[in-house]
Amino acid sequence: MSWKIGDLIKKTGLTARTLHYYEEKGLIGPISRSDAGHRLYEQVDLIRLQQIRNMRFLGVQISDMSSLINDDINKLKKQLQDQLESLKLKRSLIEKFESRTSKLLVYLDSDDINPESLDNYLFKTMETMMMYEKYFKQSDIDKMHDNDHDNKSEQNNEETWNQWVKSMKSELLSGTNPQSKKVQNLMKHWNDIVHKLTDGDEMRTQAFNDLMHNEPQARLDHGIDDALFDFMSKASSGH
Repeated sequence: MSWKIGDLIKKTGLTARTLHYYEEKGLIGPISRSDAGHRLYEQVDLIRLQQIRNMRFLGVQISDMSSLINDDINKLKKQLQDQLESLKLKRSLIEKFESRTSKLLVYLDSDDINPESLDNYLFKTMETMMMYEKYFKQSDIDKMHDNDHDNKSEQNNEETWNQWVKSMKSELLSGTNPQSKKVQNLMKHWNDIVHKLTDGDEMRTQAFNDLMHNEPQARLDHGIDDALFDFMSKASSGH
């Protein structure tokens, strides 16, 4: 089916000037024309426009788009999947900033705000971010923290993690042998969680394990105190 430029403007909100600009830059087209000389946009043009708008939203410059636009359906699907992941990361980053800003507002709105507590909160937030950035790119950090928040049919990573920590602590407090089958199964579950958290990427998995091993504060941020970490270390030696 073909669409006249007026129809396209109404259905997409794009302006004629923008459409002409994309055509001039070779991002869409060549545009076919009707017998009366009107521009006619085909499905391939709509697909390209969708790619352009996605990339614009993700901050890709117009000058960099020509090499990224793809008409091959299989390559296009892969590209769209990558773009979808980037959109999820952007959403999760915004949510994270929103959470941090909300917590900061709580401090600032308090009538009896304690300057020392506020300073400590700000220092701790910056220290934590710097600590993580020694091991990961920012995109990796956000992806690992919010990797499956979009899937409402499953527990998200945070809920799964908290449940794992609770189960492991229960075994520690019960005096369970770290080499027992139950604890070993929990350690296997740990590996599965980390694998999912890092999307199975070997470098991110190694970086995460290094973070947990080298940074006590990172372990505490994830609910793992020294006693639990020691218990995990003993359990991992037999896993």
